[in-house]
Amino acid sequence: MTLRSDIRQMGLPGWLAYISDRALSRLSRGRVRFVVIRLYLQPLPEEHLVPTKEGNNMRVGPISEDAFDASAFGRPPDAIRDRFRDGSLCIAATKNDELLGFMWLQRGTLRERIVRCEMRAEPESRVAWDYDFFIQPRYRLGRLFGRLWDAGSCTLREMNIEATVSWIRLDNRASEQAHARLGAKRIGWAAFLTVFGHQLMLSSFRPRASYAAPNRRATLIVDVEDLLSSRSNRPGNNAVEN
Repeated sequence: MTLRSDIRQMGLPGWLAYISDRALSRLSRGRVRFVVIRLYLQPLPEEHLVPTKEGNNMRVGPISEDAFDASAFGRPPDAIRDRFRDGSLCIAATKNDELLGFMWLQRGTLRERIVRCEMRAEPESRVAWDYDFFIQPRYRLGRLFGRLWDAGSCTLREMNIEATVSWIRLDNRASEQAHARLGAKRIGWAAFLTVFGHQLMLSSFRPRASYAAPNRRATLIVDVEDLLSSRSNRPGNNAVEN
């Protein structure tokens, strides 16, 4: 890609964060990293995004840990096992024993690997994390995106969840735009600088600043109770203000 197309795809802030991380990582042989994320709140849609298609053999819904080998997800197998053991729920699209796409849901604390952080969404009774949304390339132009969200939303409503919280890297503009089309609103940010295992976190949420020694994790508290309350108190308005 050219520099202009990179900036157009990522946005200038995202491109600057991306190029800074790449340069620091290359110069330090991976021992210095700089990651900036944005946090989003997305109310559950009140109606299905796509109509239910009868008569096909595709199944979309929650799956158990033993439904597929961990390697089928294209992620480190131990990461998949850790997700299930942490209580994450996988919403998957399957057809003829093939994994076509998936998304993950987690109430309470999300234990991240890309940055050493335990992200806690509050109030746990009203919100849950959605993360790692993936669809096989040949299905990305169809309705599978909407079907996964519909299945995830249905599952969350049964748990009395009102909205999801998610984080997106600053340079991942495509994911940001996909979430925005579903009504997600930006609610905050966090930046992580890791230098030889020592990590500094700055964020718009509590704690505003945090240090984690090597092999330790930061804690980020994403409290959205006020945002949910202000939304529910506005009749006929499903938007969440920044």
